[in-house]
Amino acid sequence: MHYRSETRMSRRWSLPLIPLVLVFYCLSLFAAEVDLPAGFDSVFASAQQAARAARYRDVINLLGGALDDPRLTPGERTVALANRGIAHSLLKSYDLAKKDLTEALAL
Repeated sequence: MHYRSETRMSRRWSLPLIPLVLVFYCLSLFAAEVDLPAGFDSVFASAQQAARAARYRDVINLLGGALDDPRLTPGERTVALANRGIAHSLLKSYDLAKKDLTEALAL
């Protein structure tokens, strides 16, 4: 019985996130066009490689460190938050995904 409520809760959070994840995935395809500050481009490239290898915790850690950089523009911050949100959703951390994706939308 407890299992069913967890399943319903996961579905309740995951279904609204699916369109957001798809939108931000498409946006991330254009991330190569963003002019990134020195150092961030290598972090972003490392995060993309980690994502391709399904190492989503590495993506979260790399982008989390990059988000601490005050030199990021709102566009760069949006790309980093969106990609970190996608990584959170792939790890089924829906609350964290929702937080990152909502913040990305606000920028």
